Amino acid sequence: MVVDPNQGASRLDGVFAGSLFGGLPLLIGLVMVVAAIVLHLKDRRLNAQIAWIRTRDRFTIEEFAQAHGITPASGESQLLALLQRPRSPRLVYHRKRKEYLQRDRIEESGRLIDRCSACRSPQNLLLLAGEAGSCTACGATL
Repeated sequence: MVVDPNQGASRLDGVFAGSLFGGLPLLIGLVMVVAAIVLHLKDRRLNAQIAWIRTRDRFTIEEFAQAHGITPASGESQLLALLQRPRSPRLVYHRKRKEYLQRDRIEESGRLIDRCSACRSPQNLLLLAGEAGSCTACGATL
C-alpha cells in the first residue's frame, strides 16, 4: 500500500513513509551531535582543571573548588577522579597542612614515604623538615 497508491492507499501514506525514513536519520544525527557537544564540554572542563593543577606547586581543596566554581566536597571528588586518569599530575597530600603538593617539586628537605618500614603497608606520606609521622596501619614512627 505504501508503494502503490492505486491499491487503496492515499497519497499521505507515501508522505508518512518518506518523513519516517527521512526524519529518523536526522533525529539520530541530532542526538549524536548533542552527545558530542556534552562530551566536548566535559573534556574542556577536565583539561582546564588539569592545567590549573599543573600551574601550582601546592594548593588546598578549597582553592581548587573556588577556582572552578564548585563546592569543596565536589572539588575533592573531581580531584580524586582526575588523579585516576592516565598521565594525570602526580600529587602528594600533606596531612598537617591539608595541601596537595606536586610530587616532582617537593623540596630537598622533604621525605616521601611510600611504605611503612615496619609493616610494609602503603602510606604515600609526605614529611617536611622537622616533621615526624606515624604509620596509619601499625602506628610505627616513620
